Amino acid sequence: MQKFFPPLFANRLNPNSGIRPRSFFLALLKDMTAITLIELMCVAVIISAIGGIGITVYRSRQDEMRTNQAISDILELGVRLDRYNVERGVYPNTLAQLGANIRPDPWGKAYGYVMVPKPPAVCTLCRRDKFLHPINTDYDLYSMGVDGKSAKAITAQPSQDDIIRINDGAYIGLVSKYQ
Repeated sequence: MQKFFPPLFANRLNPNSGIRPRSFFLALLKDMTAITLIELMCVAVIISAIGGIGITVYRSRQDEMRTNQAISDILELGVRLDRYNVERGVYPNTLAQLGANIRPDPWGKAYGYVMVPKPPAVCTLCRRDKFLHPINTDYDLYSMGVDGKSAKAITAQPSQDDIIRINDGAYIGLVSKYQ
């Protein structure tokens, strides 16, 4: 029986020691020290810190994923709008004229769309840059972002989280990264 246990426990299996084999594990438990409350609290703090970091990283990735989804949707809608223009010679007045399957943005709101009239300077609903010039000459297409608020001027604070198409599609992304 001694060959199954390391020599450290050999004296516990000695028939003359008074410890029977079934009380062997009880004898081991007597010699063990208990985990203190402070050690348990340290482990809880470490686990909480790791969990907090993990949640923060997860949420930032989730926001990044939603932004990328909005960019992809705006690209797709832009292609559909351009196809509509090629087929009919004019851009639609609303996104609903493109047909079915226009889903909301990743935050559950409808995409913003404004057809830019000719000349673009007379457009009262068009989005504008910091010099108050229209940012597109064909149409504006955007998502109002996380807060669901927007302003005509892309330099305004409510527009900073918008995902927008600028310079006739040369840039599609966050307004805050464009400026």
